[in-house]
Amino acid sequence: MATPQSSTRPTHQNPQPTFHDLFPAMAGKLGGEGLIDELCKGFELLMDGDKGVITFESLRRNASAVLGLGDLTDDDVRCMIDEGDFDRDGALNQMEFCVLMFRLSPDLMDASRFVVTEAIEEEFETLPEEALLKMSAPPKSGSPIITPNDLTEADGFVLGFPTRFGMMAAQFKAFLDATGGLWRTQALAGKPAGIFYSTGSQGGGQETTALTAITQLVHHGMIFVPIGYTFGAGMFEMEKVKGGSPYGAGTFAGDGSRQPTQLELEQAFHQGKYIATITKKLKVSTV
Repeated sequence: MATPQSSTRPTHQNPQPTFHDLFPAMAGKLGGEGLIDELCKGFELLMDGDKGVITFESLRRNASAVLGLGDLTDDDVRCMIDEGDFDRDGALNQMEFCVLMFRLSPDLMDASRFVVTEAIEEEFETLPEEALLKMSAPPKSGSPIITPNDLTEADGFVLGFPTRFGMMAAQFKAFLDATGGLWRTQALAGKPAGIFYSTGSQGGGQETTALTAITQLVHHGMIFVPIGYTFGAGMFEMEKVKGGSPYGAGTFAGDGSRQPTQLELEQAFHQGKYIATITKKLKVSTV
């Protein structure tokens, strides 16, 4: 991916090693998507296969073969990890690694500073604007954005996301991928969580989206709270199109223009109230 230009190595005063800057040429030849693909391949070569992130040990072990940096000291490796570790969990996830590689290329950074800055500020947004438009995704709302560490402040969660091929969308998965530090300390263990979702069609994942998302909760030791059939008669509606399942409330987005029906909104309100009641009971029992 890049080769050192001299024996200059990263230090706390100069945390970025000196490279022959090949990224602008690669971007010109491969295009934006091609460059990102190459960075993702580099991430996979550097990461710890068991943990799915670049750790101090995996970077120390693989830096010579992948980055051509064979003379790095332990302090050098720590500096590189610290430089890209936005969520301060002591490791680099895929997004952090890609942004770090951009930052190591001044020419590429100057040419795409706006894009990179936006990616840092909205780190879970992994798709370019052009792709979002093609998917009929709504414009960004300007709603407050949380960081993974903010999750520790909540007593419980109701997590909502759209689906992509029957699973949670990549942007939300990227956010959860950044919770490695919380996983290591099990900071979210014992917290109740529910799931709601939207799909493009009736066969688009109203159950599989929630079912596959449960694995995220399990690894954190969280308590999955489905709504079951507590919504009553609304769960058995057959005359009207209605999203949702025993796993959680849901809606059908269609091409992006369909809005939730009154029945779907009532189901979502029920879910919120139901999970809040359980969260309160768990909170009281642990005091």
